[in-house]
Order: sequence, then C-alpha cells, then structure tokens
Amino acid sequence: YWWIMTNSECATQPSGDLLKAIESTWGDFTTFQSSFNNTAASVFGSGWTWLCVQDEKLTITKTANQINPLMSAADEECLPILGIDLWEHAYYLEYMWDRTSYLSSWWELVDWSVVAQFYSEYASQGNA
Repeated sequence: YWWIMTNSECATQPSGDLLKAIESTWGDFTTFQSSFNNTAASVFGSGWTWLCVQDEKLTITKTANQINPLMSAADEECLPILGIDLWEHAYYLEYMWDRTSYLSSWWELVDWSVVAQFYSEYASQGNA
C-alpha cells in the first residue's frame, strides 16, 4: 500500500496506457478524480476506496473496514492497483473530520509510476 506514496517527485497524474484507460472509462483525469473522491467521501465509517481492474476495465469500488477487493467478502472482487485508507487513523490527527481536505492532499502523494506498473505488469494481464 505505501509503495504508491514514496516518490517525493511524483507526477500529478498518470501517463501512458494507464492514462489512456482512465480517459477511456471516465473521459478525462479530472472526472476520474472526482468520481474517486465521491466514492471515498461516501464510505461510512472506516474503509477503503480502490481503483481496480475488473474484466480488463478500470473501475472504482469501496470496501468497509478491513475488506479489500481481493477477498470474497467484498461486494465487487477485482484487482486493486490504487487504494486510499479511509480509517480515521489515516487522517484524523491532521484533518480531523475533514475527509475532503485529506482526499485533496492525498492526490499530491500518489506515485503514478508505481500505479502504472501495477496496471501494466499485473492487473491488465489478469495476474494477481
């Protein structure tokens, strides 16, 4: 999970095949971000929001508590390539109940080169 947030000089959005897949699904990166943020904001209590590959297409899903999309307990099983931790321990000390500000700041930390690697090397090929 933390690998997606390790590069202090990361790009502000993906490129290459991952960007093409995002644009194919959502039209543009800004619309994707908005959809991801809306899904994350809708998580009640603790949980996660995920960018996944399902049936060779990108999808956004959410899970409660410790569930992840690789588990049969998930509402939608898919291969996650990006996830955001929405448990209070992830943001409460700095953002308190302001999940919207947490989400906005989180995008600045995503290392899109790692997410793109997950997409190209694992999920887009159906490998878990």
